[in-house]
Amino acid sequence: MKREAPDLFPESAASIRSVPDWALKGPAMEIPCDAYKMLWVGADGSLRLCYAAFPLGNIHQTRLRDLFGTPEHRLACGQAFRLACPRCHCERSSRIDSHLPSRLRYGSGAGGDLVPPLTPAETQPGIFPILQ
Repeated sequence: MKREAPDLFPESAASIRSVPDWALKGPAMEIPCDAYKMLWVGADGSLRLCYAAFPLGNIHQTRLRDLFGTPEHRLACGQAFRLACPRCHCERSSRIDSHLPSRLRYGSGAGGDLVPPLTPAETQPGIFPILQ
């Protein structure tokens, strides 16, 4: 399906190949979290490092600039990277793409029949940087 409609699935082939492991292993997946690069804002103004963990405050009560970069924010970033969290699958694609063992495990040629090998067009520079 990825090869037939590449625009339908913006995720990398490596990320798609990893789906069965995420489903079977769940929280036992050991791929460092990169939630430290984002902030999640809830409809109620709650601010978290990611939707699943690390509450940092509320932007209705405290300015974002006063919550960002605080010791609590930096601590949460470190905890997320070390997987001291619920170990969800959020940002799966970027996590796999930035983690060498995962790129090797799920990259081109991995995964058996789960996903067919990438076409030459899919391996052009800039399409899947993990394959470069």
